[in-house]
Amino acid sequence: MKKVIITGATGMIGKGVLLECLDHKMISEVLTIGRNPTGLEHPKLKELIHQDFADFSNIKNQLSDYDACFFCLGRSAAGLGEEEYRHITYNYTIAPDSVVDTIQIGQAMINTVLKGYPKKVLRSKDILILSKK
Repeated sequence: MKKVIITGATGMIGKGVLLECLDHKMISEVLTIGRNPTGLEHPKLKELIHQDFADFSNIKNQLSDYDACFFCLGRSAAGLGEEEYRHITYNYTIAPDSVVDTIQIGQAMINTVLKGYPKKVLRSKDILILSKK
């Protein structure tokens, strides 16, 4: 059984990953880290409300003993300046180079945790391969 962390679980991608993880029989616990609660209740789900994604030092002790972290944090560009948008979407995370289905992303992330994959950064073609394993 695997334990995973998900950031951005209230967004489009993160919510898809969260639902896949909660449904998967090989995942025993899911910890979400976000600015807001997910609004879901599930026996596998634990939630940690955290505001500063540039600094995890005050919650560091709560992040040990997990097998993987799905960093799905991001934000719409609406109302943001270029520098702030780049900081959130580029500095905080690396996005796939093209859009793929959220179910495929969730399945690919789970398969990466369960079976491993030689790359640390997954591109769209890697996600498509991993979602079929």
